[in-house]
Amino acid sequence: MTNVNTKPAKWHTLAADYGGPYPDGHYNLVVIDKRTRYPVVEQTKTTTTRATIEKLRNLFSTHGIPENLETDNGSSFSSNEFSNFATEMGFHHHKITPEHPRANGEAENFMKLLNKTEQIAHMKDNHINDAIQDMLMGYRSTPHTATGFTPYETLMNRNVRTKSDHVLNNNETENIDKEITQRDKEYK
Repeated sequence: MTNVNTKPAKWHTLAADYGGPYPDGHYNLVVIDKRTRYPVVEQTKTTTTRATIEKLRNLFSTHGIPENLETDNGSSFSSNEFSNFATEMGFHHHKITPEHPRANGEAENFMKLLNKTEQIAHMKDNHINDAIQDMLMGYRSTPHTATGFTPYETLMNRNVRTKSDHVLNNNETENIDKEITQRDKEYK
């Protein structure tokens, strides 16, 4: 039997949890790869098992099916329909016991940041989806304290271009180009 606490590969073990309802009535399904700390947020109007399965199918079609999925015992994840889905897709569904909610700490901790993002967007009357996507870009492109690498790098094996990458002004870019040219000459 595989120990679900080991994190041998990317996208091997995922943690999932719901946040909400938020002021406009939506919920967020948060899924985090426990190895790379790469988070995914899917908005939904309901937390039914059917809606949860639909969101997970979409996610799995993009990144593949994990070996393990860790969740709480919420009704979205504890139904026979969800159990059948796990069997059909071929992943082990590990339910975190209510006495040990910290076992799903990755999802719980990320949920705090997501809730803060939702709260600020609501207070400033900003578009919530834009705020979430901006937060995700920042989170995914910031080195994680546990790994020392960005979630983007660790999951995708490459650096991902973000909005901050085009912030360099032309003078800085020209200076960098000049320095590269000079170093190339010295190297040859």
